[in-house]
Amino acid sequence: MLAYSLWNNGGHVLNLNFSKDFSSSIEQSVIYVLSHSTASLEKIADSFTHTSAEFKLLDLSSIPSITDSKDILLVDKKLYANLDPIQLETVLSKKFHLFSFSEGAFLGDSKNLNKFLSGHLIIPFKNVDIKNLMQVTSMKNSHDKKIHNMEKVSTLGNYTGSLIHDLNNFNSICMFSLDAIRLVNEEKYRDEKLALLADRGLRGSNFIKDLANKYRYLLRGESHYKIEKLCMRDIIDKALEALNHLFNSYAIEIRGLSQIERSMSVLADELVFTQVILNLVKNAIEAIKDKEHKWIKFKLKEINGEMVLIIIDSGEGLDSPTKDSVFKRGEESRFDGTGFGLSFCDLELQKMQMELIYLEARNTTFGIKIPKKLYF
Repeated sequence: MLAYSLWNNGGHVLNLNFSKDFSSSIEQSVIYVLSHSTASLEKIADSFTHTSAEFKLLDLSSIPSITDSKDILLVDKKLYANLDPIQLETVLSKKFHLFSFSEGAFLGDSKNLNKFLSGHLIIPFKNVDIKNLMQVTSMKNSHDKKIHNMEKVSTLGNYTGSLIHDLNNFNSICMFSLDAIRLVNEEKYRDEKLALLADRGLRGSNFIKDLANKYRYLLRGESHYKIEKLCMRDIIDKALEALNHLFNSYAIEIRGLSQIERSMSVLADELVFTQVILNLVKNAIEAIKDKEHKWIKFKLKEINGEMVLIIIDSGEGLDSPTKDSVFKRGEESRFDGTGFGLSFCDLELQKMQMELIYLEARNTTFGIKIPKKLYF
């Protein structure tokens, strides 16, 4: 067992213990040293054992390019106080894990240890295996990467939160205006077409409001589902109504709705179930909009004791590579896609004990498997 000490940012000592073979897989080809003398470089190199690493004096005028993982830089404590603070913060601390070193005692108080240092080493070391220091560095690289990813997610969350806030404000104005139009029409004009459009707009605005609230829950890391008895046909009609302009623009025929009885009910979250159908139908539209024959068909079929809502389009089906990866997050068959649509749908359905499936058939066919206990 090998032990040595590092000073952390608060000036407290960290006692680290490693077995000799703890980090046998850790390798680093170059250890950089910032010192006035080559004697220090030689003394450091001689102090480490079991390493083929090359020790190099760092030239501050020609710093190596920054990579994803930080390298180790040992800085002579006598030079550290004279380093340019801007260069230290913007370059050195981003490129390296910084360890100061000296050839004498080090008190280790917070006044003598800058916030950018990972620790302090005293030379000559006593049979210190450099792989142990590299293991610390590897752990720090992994930790830094996780922190960086968390910062990116946090930034995205802030942007998304702001977007939801702005969207809700604009949506509230739309809802107020549509409601006013509906009331004025009822009192004064009684125009059936205007009433239909106002009602349709209000349903869409309410859907946006519910969707924004769902994303608020997601940003807080919470799950929010409102499971209730829903009419299957009503959910499909709502989803198709939102995409009606695309059906008209591309002359797409909708088939099979008459076979789905309004007596068929399902226990689900209305927002999630509608989103899934919207996504599947939108994907179908994108796949067939430029084809000669354009149709989308809905079917309800019982398979092995489970009800399956099947959505078929006039496309020729998915090729093998696309079919194998269609539910993987980040994979996308369309050049303009996000790669998160179908994987998100599948994940949300699973939380309601349902499943999104792809069915081998002559035409492109997806299905939503609904357990028997969830439909009636």
